[in-house]
Amino acid sequence: MAFNKVKKMLTIGLLVGAAVASQAAIVNGSFEDGNGADAANWIRFGNTFREDDASRTGLHSMKMFGNFSGGFNVSGAFQNFSILPGQSATAKGYGMTLSGDKMSGGNWALLKLIYRDAGDNDLAFSESMFINANTTPDVWHELTMSLGPAPAGTAKGSLFMLFLQPESAGGSAFFDDLEVNVVPEPATMTALAIGVGCMLRKRRK
Repeated sequence: MAFNKVKKMLTIGLLVGAAVASQAAIVNGSFEDGNGADAANWIRFGNTFREDDASRTGLHSMKMFGNFSGGFNVSGAFQNFSILPGQSATAKGYGMTLSGDKMSGGNWALLKLIYRDAGDNDLAFSESMFINANTTPDVWHELTMSLGPAPAGTAKGSLFMLFLQPESAGGSAFFDDLEVNVVPEPATMTALAIGVGCMLRKRRK
């Protein structure tokens, strides 16, 4: 009976540990919530619009293309998320270009995961693979990024969707099903282990 109680306590501890080990850090990653061109919780700039032309899941995705301003320009959207020094973040999403409006020239699109300080200065970043003129169209491509522990001075994280147009070439890119997961710093897991150990000692008494 005592063994079963210990086994149960260990199982509960493992489940709790799994729950806190990875925390979803952004919301509306599939852009279903919003009003017209605006997706809730995302800040967009340049030629970036919430669309229903193509989607991997649900009804919407985020579409972006160049500004055709005659020089190097960027369109995109981003969302900030909470992270503390010592925590680590990973991100995943999907990108696509359509054969009817295929990326061309030197244009490229990507996801970018960033740790930033209170002044919005980049402290560390990771970029996904590119969606460009060589990307197979009409296929959703998985885009992944990961960063190690956030350095001292980290005040927040940001996930960007970016479309870069170095010249006036055409084409568009779509993004969908974005997610960021934050792993607590080792101190959190240590505290959890101590707590489970204390419960087991009480049970033995």
